[in-house]
Amino acid sequence: MTNKVKMFLIAFCLSCSAPHLAANSLTTPGKNLKAAELRRAETQAKSPEAHLQLAAYYTAQAERAKADLLDEETQMRHWAGVEGMADRTRIPNPYWSAKTLAAVYRARFERDTQLADDHRKTALSLQSH
Repeated sequence: MTNKVKMFLIAFCLSCSAPHLAANSLTTPGKNLKAAELRRAETQAKSPEAHLQLAAYYTAQAERAKADLLDEETQMRHWAGVEGMADRTRIPNPYWSAKTLAAVYRARFERDTQLADDHRKTALSLQSH
């Protein structure tokens, strides 16, 4: 099963588990918001539901980054097994490209996971008031 299909199934399961979230554009599977739309959603989030929607969005983004990270790590392992590729200084070098992209996707995964956790905690604190 491809990673895109896995990502869609994860996002679909998230939207099914919380039907009130599925109607919002934040939780649409594969939806990439423009920076302005995301900033607006962040600033307008006042209710627990809005923060849960943002948490679902960031969770989906983290899962996408994780899938990309796993793909790049697979590529990196493949190219590391090719004799002399990891030490090769000529550009382009697919090993170093995969290693660099893996670092980028790892940072995205960690950032989006942290943002999702932060929004869940905010939603819980708002629900308790």
